[in-house]
Amino acid sequence: MLQLDYKSKKVLQLDFKSDIMILDKKHKPKPKGAITMKNLENKVREYKEMKRLAEEAQAVIDSIADEIKAEMTAQGVSEMDVDIFKIRWTPITSERLDTTALKNELPDIAARFTKTSHSRRFVIA
Repeated sequence: MLQLDYKSKKVLQLDFKSDIMILDKKHKPKPKGAITMKNLENKVREYKEMKRLAEEAQAVIDSIADEIKAEMTAQGVSEMDVDIFKIRWTPITSERLDTTALKNELPDIAARFTKTSHSRRFVIA
């Protein structure tokens, strides 16, 4: 689909297999809903503020959990019923392969069974 603004004689919209592009005044394609630099700056600031609030909330959550754990330790219990809530704070044992030791002791075997994975990290500094 091709949509034109007949008054300004500019291409407003192209749609090829649902890839919609909007052309700006310089006729550079931008994805539909593209964020302007000012909007992007606002989004980054909003993101940073939400991250800060989340960290503050997590600190409060951790503090409350520590208080509950201290009370459970004082009572010598790993399970409690409080109102409609069941609280459990139980020890968990897990076993993991010591990859550092394996690489040091048997590097050829470690290399054979090492699997590489790829991901992307999103960071706003």
